Amino acid sequence: MTRFVLLYVGKGKKPTADVQAIKAIKGITVIDESDGNAMIVEGKANVKKSVNAMPNWVADKVTFIPAPKTGPFF
Repeated sequence: MTRFVLLYVGKGKKPTADVQAIKAIKGITVIDESDGNAMIVEGKANVKKSVNAMPNWVADKVTFIPAPKTGPFF
């Protein structure tokens, strides 16, 4: 499973109907939907394709960048 960030770029907060449609995508797990314009989900690659096909939505894989180990405690 891959983690994706989904961002609603339309006016206002993400539409409830769109959120329900995203949740209905087969194999998706919602991690966080508390932000007014974003969601974090896990699923297969089709999640990105499905969400990017929706008007006013963009999706991409979450990228983790580890913090450098610096300072006196490392």
